[in-house]
Amino acid sequence: MLSNRSATILEAVINEFIETGIPVSSGGLYETYEFGVKPATIRNELHLLTEEGYLEQPHTSGGRVPTDKGYRFFVDRSLDSFDNRSINAMARLMQYVGKDLERKRFEQFIQSVAERLSVLSIGYEPERESMIKSGLHGLVSGMETEGSREIVDVVSDFEKLEKRIDRLMGSLHHGVPSVFIGESPITKSKHISVIAGKYNIAGTNLILIAVGPKRMDYHRNISFFKQLENFMK
Repeated sequence: MLSNRSATILEAVINEFIETGIPVSSGGLYETYEFGVKPATIRNELHLLTEEGYLEQPHTSGGRVPTDKGYRFFVDRSLDSFDNRSINAMARLMQYVGKDLERKRFEQFIQSVAERLSVLSIGYEPERESMIKSGLHGLVSGMETEGSREIVDVVSDFEKLEKRIDRLMGSLHHGVPSVFIGESPITKSKHISVIAGKYNIAGTNLILIAVGPKRMDYHRNISFFKQLENFMK
């Protein structure tokens, strides 16, 4: 179990990396954050976090980036917190779609989620076996890949979503978002994450899915999913 100081420094590293996409150094952390410790202590903490698998160092003399284990720690803390920015995102969405899920409004809602959260947004109504998708271009544009193979895998995942949706539904709990980092029941790419939730909105059962780069804004997006059903009542 991480100490409070280690957890705070790890969260700072991940916040910085999500914001910039640049490996994070101890010097940069010391200049940006008030940890109340010397630079050498921050360096030691980063070394320990790397040894324990929460961070990795792409280049020997460079900064650190989160591993999937680090992201999982960060996401689990996000599930217990709340980000006020999601209220603003939700309020903007409501002015477009109101509080019902009539077909045209549903399409607008999914498109707006994709735009506001910078993700590939997917809405699925199990009773109708109806799926709406929006934002593939934005997802691909925001990915950090090692080559064209990753893009091909993401497009392939996109085309097979209808066939794979049942794999995901069994792992969802009503009103509580599930977060998958890297491979998920509906995706194979190690460069993306998936947030999914099961809801009942205006009498309609709905699966909402956000597929984004692994560096997505977890605090905002998870908070959005957590408050969606209450906001739509």
